[in-house]
Amino acid sequence: MQSNRILIPTYNALLPNKKFDSIVLAFVKENPCDSCIDEMYIDKVYPRETLITLKQRVYNIEYLKKQNPLFIIKYGQKQFFVYSGLEDIFIGDKKSMPYNYKDANNKNFVKWGITIDSNKYIVNKKYEGQPFFPQPKQNDIPKISGIKIIK
Repeated sequence: MQSNRILIPTYNALLPNKKFDSIVLAFVKENPCDSCIDEMYIDKVYPRETLITLKQRVYNIEYLKKQNPLFIIKYGQKQFFVYSGLEDIFIGDKKSMPYNYKDANNKNFVKWGITIDSNKYIVNKKYEGQPFFPQPKQNDIPKISGIKIIK
């Protein structure tokens, strides 16, 4: 009976907008680890507010086998596993899931929090929150050097 349930994309090509793209490119440039797992968590919280967490973690095949990302976005040789909450509802066959990293002996763990509020992007390079949990509003964020606002 599963053959009559087919998920069909509505786009032939899908790309991030230029502002968000520039933030991800900055993340890639500042965190060049080739043997790390890069992840992107996207959470549409309110009609005008989206929370995004970019993570880079040490490669671990056991961790990766437990994950169920439905999308991958590539930035050159870098690829981000994309999570949006859909992976809790839709289960894939993982036939396209790459397990081709080398186990890393580094201790990389980097996390950026990005809040998109209307057309304003707030980037927090010292984000302490977790994916899918709101970080403090701009007015509540203490004056630290890791915050950048892109309008």
